[in-house]
Amino acid sequence: MPLTDTRQFMEALFKEKPDDQWILLWKLDGHKSTWFNDIYFAADFVQSTPDDIYVGVGVSAKGFGPSKRCPQNSISGIPGFYVDIDVREKIAHKGKNYPKTMNEAFSLVNNHGFDPTMIINSGYGLHCYWLFEKLWMFENDPERFRAKMISKRMNQTIKNRAIKIGYDIDSIFDLSRILRPAGSFNCKKKKKEKVTIITDTGPRYDPDFFDDMLDKNPTPASFEVTPDPIQEQTEILTTKKSKPTLVQATPAPTPPKKNKSAQPKIKIDLNAKPNFEKIAEMQALFEGFIETWGYKRPDLPSPSEYDMSLANFGAKIKMTDQEIADMIIFFRKKHNLNPTKCNRIKYMTETIIKAKKKIGDEILTAITYLNITKNTPHESPHHRQESLDLVSQKLAPFKAEELKKEIFGPGLTERKYTLTVSIVRNNQKSTYKIHGDWNFIARRTIFIDTVQGAENINIRVRIKTKEWDDFSQNLSNCVIEERVGQAQVAEKMKGWIEEYINKYNNQKPNTLLDSLSSRQPFKESGCWWFFLDHFKAFVSVQNYEIKEMELLSFMNEEHIQQKRKRITPPGKAQVNKYVWRIPRNKYHI
Repeated sequence: MPLTDTRQFMEALFKEKPDDQWILLWKLDGHKSTWFNDIYFAADFVQSTPDDIYVGVGVSAKGFGPSKRCPQNSISGIPGFYVDIDVREKIAHKGKNYPKTMNEAFSLVNNHGFDPTMIINSGYGLHCYWLFEKLWMFENDPERFRAKMISKRMNQTIKNRAIKIGYDIDSIFDLSRILRPAGSFNCKKKKKEKVTIITDTGPRYDPDFFDDMLDKNPTPASFEVTPDPIQEQTEILTTKKSKPTLVQATPAPTPPKKNKSAQPKIKIDLNAKPNFEKIAEMQALFEGFIETWGYKRPDLPSPSEYDMSLANFGAKIKMTDQEIADMIIFFRKKHNLNPTKCNRIKYMTETIIKAKKKIGDEILTAITYLNITKNTPHESPHHRQESLDLVSQKLAPFKAEELKKEIFGPGLTERKYTLTVSIVRNNQKSTYKIHGDWNFIARRTIFIDTVQGAENINIRVRIKTKEWDDFSQNLSNCVIEERVGQAQVAEKMKGWIEEYINKYNNQKPNTLLDSLSSRQPFKESGCWWFFLDHFKAFVSVQNYEIKEMELLSFMNEEHIQQKRKRITPPGKAQVNKYVWRIPRNKYHI
């Protein structure tokens, strides 16, 4: 007989919670947050209003009021790691590539060397918790960062198991995640399913335990799930009108023709109710959505701009056209913003198309040059020169010499384009560089404005709208990619680590206790250890410019791990210290 006691669930997660830490309960109906620092009051609240209520898995040092949830960077501690495994079901998850049965879901987490402490039947799937011996309270930002990385690896480990048997699970690993508590009701499609505890007798863990147990796939510092660009475009862009041209194997594909029958088909219903579950998802995923939904964005001066912003959010999570329309109508009614404007099919259709076009363009520009040209005729320098010559025709009398894309991070979100052009006057060749952001090869107006606005150059660019797709493709074909900034950190960091450790190799201190005052690195159990603040100071003295997040991202990829070590200084009580361990034999030190 499954257990259903909400108090038992709350005790399992938060029994060791400090009294000054707050628990979030969030209601889907009304999107209202309620904050508790007493776990039993929180449990009673769930039992008094059990329909579609969620609990924040992480605790915070303060409540954020009835209209806000805790931002991820304000989470001060977590009781454990968690994974959400949905099961394919006719009512809730029809058509998604989730495990077909509960037994298949169980097989992803049980008997792999670290069983979950607690498993919850969420109504249409499982919430699995690997709980700690006591709440992990973060002492600093690097420790919170480490928790994020392990949470990501936990999700990826279970995801990899699902992929091996032909299924998938959602990428849920953020520290501010909200999940359904035991004793509540999952009310999807107006059918209530009780959320119950299946088991809560599994082992409890120390966070360090998972360092060696989880898959060690590299994790981007942004913690964003990176979609396959071509697949994502196929899924998101439902209209031929809004579809940006992808680079094909042929040098000049014909732009798609407009097809009026492919316009979004929506029905206008001023009494429509939005998909509240997807709205909850956007609140959890996107910074700024809560302010948008609450009509509290000073940067959006008109209701139409709110409509556009909401449509953009909806397109990012692949809402249907009808769901986006219903959300905009409900939003306007909620804030008394003349919902009758939504009666105009043309207005609603154009808003949805613009949103999907915008998201499609962002995905297109996120494809690297190597991904675009790999195994195509454009992969060779010879064909790159042909593309440069075609670009030059629109810049005459200037000649395009080179188009370089500089990547600043392990992902593709930080990039800069530099177009080098030249001109010969009076037998003298002059060379100029034009710098652009990520829109440079994706948007016609941005490209024209950037080139014509470049200092000390007088270039007139005339590219008609109908010519832009071919021209943009030629720009993409001649891009040369170069990794700079943070992307070079991994290469430079190895030298910094070796230089740093070798500086202290023949010096004391040689234990953690010895190094407390000096903060110098020390060697213990065959491994070198160091304090982050001391290493950052060393890097700074060497005149290397690097941000802390870049350091942390590198150390994660290199498996340089932060560890909690307990020591007892002479005449003092036992304390915890957090130091970073360099893997044995990793560098020439």
